[in-house]
Amino acid sequence: MEWKLSSQDYTWDGPIIDHWITMLSTLFQPIIGREEFLSFFSSPRPATGGGGGEGVDRQESQPWTFVEEDEGQDSSASDEVHHLMLNESDFISILDQFPITDVFKCLLNAREGQYAISHISSYQMLQFISFCTCLIRLFGRIFSILRHSSYKEFIKQVGRTIRQIVQYVADHWSSYKALKLSAGDTMSCMPSGEDPVLRYSLERLQIEFDQFVLRATQWILTAHK
Repeated sequence: MEWKLSSQDYTWDGPIIDHWITMLSTLFQPIIGREEFLSFFSSPRPATGGGGGEGVDRQESQPWTFVEEDEGQDSSASDEVHHLMLNESDFISILDQFPITDVFKCLLNAREGQYAISHISSYQMLQFISFCTCLIRLFGRIFSILRHSSYKEFIKQVGRTIRQIVQYVADHWSSYKALKLSAGDTMSCMPSGEDPVLRYSLERLQIEFDQFVLRATQWILTAHK
């Protein structure tokens, strides 16, 4: 059943986005020691040498055979770690269940076609950029985990997702910046009417945005060609 995230009430302190990120990280980050554990089944097992007969010993010493069910997979691959991973079609199906568009509707409070940039504070803008930085770092790490050529289409999908995230941030920042400049703010002045401890100038936010784009570009460039 597809999770309709946009139907939930969103707050930055609520559990919805945290759960979404946790599930995404759990599915696409490597499990510590997973390859070592599964490699036991793909390598010959030593004969026990017990009294059960030679037939039993020879059978136990045979390695397990991994069968590729997906016709689109590269069956000639020799990398053992590749055979211990999910198929590309599985990764694509899993990622399709994480609705990026619905998540950003919640982050931008843009459900039901409503988007009020005038209600965004400088702290919320910085918080938004920071969250998206963590998000592209999470997606970017997939490039170094799935470097096999048989994951080419999934890697392209991840790259398109990172590009989509950058576009959301760029549009949001452009709207916020234009609103503040039209209201008479300068790049260096602090916004009025906000908590003095939690307010940031347009100049500071511009630096954070530029760094965000730079990090996204660096992750894209690390993708396996």
